[in-house]
Amino acid sequence: MKSIINKIYSKIIVHSLYFFFYIIFILHVNFLNAFNRKLKLIFPFNYGFGDYLFFCSRLILKLNEKRKIYCFSKIQYETASFFFKKQQIVKQLIVLPKRLSETHLGYAFLEKTNLYKPLRIKNEYYQKVDLSWHYMGNKKIINSIKSKISKKKFSKEIIHFTKKKYICLFIKNFSLKNKNNDLFFQIRQTRNLDKIYKLIKFLNRKKINILILGTERDHFIKLLPEKIKKLDNICLFKDLSKNYSIEDQAIVALKSKGYIGSNSGANGFFGLLLKKHLIIDDAIYPTHKNWQNFNFLYKRIYNKKTKKIEFLNREKLLNNNQYILNYKSSDYQIIENSYSQIKNKTLKTFNL
Repeated sequence: MKSIINKIYSKIIVHSLYFFFYIIFILHVNFLNAFNRKLKLIFPFNYGFGDYLFFCSRLILKLNEKRKIYCFSKIQYETASFFFKKQQIVKQLIVLPKRLSETHLGYAFLEKTNLYKPLRIKNEYYQKVDLSWHYMGNKKIINSIKSKISKKKFSKEIIHFTKKKYICLFIKNFSLKNKNNDLFFQIRQTRNLDKIYKLIKFLNRKKINILILGTERDHFIKLLPEKIKKLDNICLFKDLSKNYSIEDQAIVALKSKGYIGSNSGANGFFGLLLKKHLIIDDAIYPTHKNWQNFNFLYKRIYNKKTKKIEFLNREKLLNNNQYILNYKSSDYQIIENSYSQIKNKTLKTFNL
């Protein structure tokens, strides 16, 4: 009984926190609209870090004195500041801190008010879907990012590391969440981390420098064994970068040979810069065929009743999860990529 009460109390506190930032948003935007009717505020249509990164990359030539991007969180402001001048940005009076979720604030609160009118940008190669399904840059964007990088300051440890030849790695994992018991929870994650540890050890023996991305809040970082962290050719980005800055993320992507790991916001800059990618344990999606320099290894799903096996399909999952229309979750088994698959594809992708 006590644990139930604590959970309810915790939910009330969390809801109150988000409601506070929602009220701040309402007051601030109403104030801006009242005193400057000519001002056009630009809001994102998706809230994840990668989504926002790509959103900003397409706004480079669309902002001016009367058309500005509005940032309601600290991460948004730091990202927008990388791409735009201060006079092109409106920062909320009190911004959402990094420990809270832009996604939750957006879907649970902001989208319920008429003040929040997001700008929808379509995928350049597949007009039926939003930009978020398009993890690529182009020559104009690459040149713009390079130009901005040349004017930024970086952490000393990052500058030193980027003089090496290296590959970046990031793994989505949610083993520490109770929701992870759901077979279809966070379908782009890698649940079996042992194969990743094995891959890191293999690359370390080949004297290949690996920079592991992720903050202290990421489950993969929390679960990473100390013996992995201490390997000679392995470094953690969070240990090298001061405040995990956007500038540091941009330069490590630019200077790297590419990216291995989960399809996530972590590989946003790598996509914008058209770096080599090896994406593992993903679910197949139609737009992937247009992603330049991307190599995909897809999960498979096995139906225990019909004995059929196929690639895990993200369209089916997004469309009311068609897998469980006629079957239960327990009727399925999801098969991740094996260590040998990932190792062999890594060697081929990066010519090692």
